[in-house]
Amino acid sequence: MSISCKILYKKATAFFLTLFLISSISAQISVTGVWSPVLNADMVPVASANLPDGRIVSWSAFDRFNFGGDRGQTYTSIYDPADNSFSTRLVANTGHDMFCPGIANIGTGEILITGGSSTAKTTSYNPANNTWNIEDEMTVGRGYHSMATLSNGKVFTVGGSWSGGRFNRKAELWTKATGWLSLDNVDSDQTVRQGTTDPQGIYRDDNHSWLWAAPNNQIFQAGPGTNMHWISTDGQGGVRDAGNRGNDRYAMNGNSVMYDIGKILTSGGAESYDNFTPASPRSYTIDISNGNTANVAQSGNLNRARTLHNSVVLPSGEVIAVGGLCTSGLFTDQCAHLFPEIWNPDTGQWREIAPMAVPRTYHSVALLMQDGRIWVAGGGLCGDCGVNHPNAQTYSPPYLYDGNELAARPYISNAPASANYNSTITVNATAGIEEFVLMRLSSATHSVNNEQRRIPVTFSANGGTYRVNIPGNGWVPPGNYWLFAMDNGVPSIGQTININGGTTVAPATQLIANGNYFIESLPNGQHLASPGFDNQNARTVNAGTTNDQRWQFTHLGQNVYNIRNVQTNRYLNVTNAGCGNGVNVMTSTNANATNSRWIATQSGNGFSFRPVHCNSHALDNGNGQNLSSIIWGFSAGNNNQRWIVKPATGSGEPANQAPAVSFARPSNGAQLTAGSNLYVVANASDSDGS
Repeated sequence: MSISCKILYKKATAFFLTLFLISSISAQISVTGVWSPVLNADMVPVASANLPDGRIVSWSAFDRFNFGGDRGQTYTSIYDPADNSFSTRLVANTGHDMFCPGIANIGTGEILITGGSSTAKTTSYNPANNTWNIEDEMTVGRGYHSMATLSNGKVFTVGGSWSGGRFNRKAELWTKATGWLSLDNVDSDQTVRQGTTDPQGIYRDDNHSWLWAAPNNQIFQAGPGTNMHWISTDGQGGVRDAGNRGNDRYAMNGNSVMYDIGKILTSGGAESYDNFTPASPRSYTIDISNGNTANVAQSGNLNRARTLHNSVVLPSGEVIAVGGLCTSGLFTDQCAHLFPEIWNPDTGQWREIAPMAVPRTYHSVALLMQDGRIWVAGGGLCGDCGVNHPNAQTYSPPYLYDGNELAARPYISNAPASANYNSTITVNATAGIEEFVLMRLSSATHSVNNEQRRIPVTFSANGGTYRVNIPGNGWVPPGNYWLFAMDNGVPSIGQTININGGTTVAPATQLIANGNYFIESLPNGQHLASPGFDNQNARTVNAGTTNDQRWQFTHLGQNVYNIRNVQTNRYLNVTNAGCGNGVNVMTSTNANATNSRWIATQSGNGFSFRPVHCNSHALDNGNGQNLSSIIWGFSAGNNNQRWIVKPATGSGEPANQAPAVSFARPSNGAQLTAGSNLYVVANASDSDGS
C-alpha cells in the first residue's frame, strides 16, 4: 500500500469510527459495547494466557518486535487490569525461544508451552511464584502445532511442521512424571493434514489443529481441514473418522470455540495460509455432547468474511469474533476488520458491534477477562514492517450495560478456592441468581485457543446461599475455572476455582505395586542384577535370590518408577543420560534424574521399561547372557526388551515358586503386588469417569 493510500485509509478509518461512535450513542452501549483507550504493551503479544488472579501473561519471541531463528530467549510481559500496567521481562533461563508454540493450561494452574522457534523445548510458567521452568523436551520438534488438556489431566499435541522438520509426526502425551510419550497410532497424516492447495504444502498443511478434550480421554479434532476426527489417547492411541464439517472448505486460520457442553462454533478461515485467497464468512455448530458422534449444522454467516481472527466465548454463551482480514495475508493491515461481531446461540446470527481503534490481524490474540471483558492485543512482530501493534485494548460487551450506564452486577461474596469432581460446593452470592457457569482459563496464539470452554452448571438456592454442582471430568478437564453468576444476563466477576488440579485426575492404573521384585529376562531366564564385582552397572546373571538381584520399585505416578537395587541402594540409570542404541545401563545414587526414572508398560506376557529422558528406547538384555544391559530402540515385539517381574520376599527366600500368570491387565484395571510368593490381582479401577 502506498504512503498516500495509507493516509487515505487512516483518514477514512477515523471518519467511519467517528460516525459509528456518534450513531452508537443513539444505539446505546448496551447494544454496541465500548472499547477502552489503546494501552501501550511495550512488546507485541503474540501468545497470551489467563492467570488465576485475573492478570494476563504474554510473550513474543527473542525480540519484543521481531522473530527469527532460535535465540534461546523470549520477551514476556504480564498485564495487570487493576492499573492497566505491563511488566516486561526477558526469560533466558529455559533456553527456549517460545515464538509459535503450542500452549496448554494444565491442572495445577501452570501454563505449559512447547516448541516453536526452539523446536523441542518445553517450558512451564508457574504464576504462584512467577517462575519459568524447564520441562522434558518433546520427542520431535514442532512449531505451529496445537495442544489440549485431556479429561484425565494429560496434555495432547499433534502436528507442527513450521519448525523441527517437515515430516509426519506422531502425536504425543505429557505428564509431569513421564514427560512426552509418542502415541504410535496417531499422526499428522491421519488428523491435521488434509492435502491443502496452499503452494507451500505440508509446511502450511500440518498446522493449527482445532482440538477439543472430550470424555474418556478422547480428543475431537474439528478442523481446520474439512474432515473431522475422534482421537483416542488410551494405549498407543487411535483415530476414527467423524465426518465432514458440513459443506465447509479448508479453513486455515479460522477457529473454533466450545460455547456450551460439547457444543462447538467454528468461524471463518481461508483455503491458504498467506496466499491472499478470500476469507470465508461461514460458521457452523458441531454437537459432540454425546461423546461419540458429531452433528454439524450451518449457522448464520459472518457479516464480514474473516481469516486470522480470534474468537472468545462469553459467560452468556455468546461468541465474539474479533479482528482478522478479508484475505489470507501475513504482516499486513490491508483489508483489516475493525468491526467485531457477536454470535447469538439462540438465533445463530452475527451482529456487528463497536469498532476497535487498532487492526488485529496476524499474530494477534484475544482472551476473556475475569471481570467479563475481552482483552485484545498484538499483531505484527515483523521488525520494521510498519504493522507492529505493541499494544492492547479491552472491550466491555453489551451485557455489562443498561442503556448507556453500567448495569447493576451480581456478585459472589464467597466461593471455595478448589473443588472435586462430582461434588457440591456452597457459594454465597446476590439473591436471585439465574445461572452459574464455569469458564475455563485459556490461552491463545495464531488464532487458536483449544482450552477455552463454557460449562453451565446446575444449582439450588436458599436466598443468597447456593449449592452449586461441580460436574465430572468428562467435559471439565482439570485446572482453573472462573465461576460466574448471571443475573438478567449480567455476569458477576469470576471467582477462581481449581477443579481437581492438585493431583492427576485419572492416574494410569499402577501396573506394579511398590515393593521388591526380581526382574527376569524373558528369553533366557536370567535376572537383572548389580553384582558385587560390578556394582555400578546393571547386567544379567544366572537367576538367584541374593539381594543384588532384588530391585525395589517406587511408583512416581503414571506408571513411572524409581527402581533401586536392594544390595547397593543405587538406582537403575542410563549412563550419562545417553539416548541411543547400545548406551549402557548402570546404577546411580541420584533418584531424581530423568535418566533414573522408568516408564513401565505391558508388553505381551511381560513388561518393558523405558527411561523417561529417552522414551523412544527401552531396557534391553543386550541380546545375550551374562552381559551388561543397554537401551535400544523400543519395540513392543522385541523379546530382548521383555522382562518378567517376580515378587521378591524376605532376603534369601526363593521367589521362583509363584504360579505362571498372564500379565494382560483386566478391563477394570489391576496391579501386580509383591508378597507371599504370589501374584495378587487387586482392584484398581480407573477414576476418569470412563
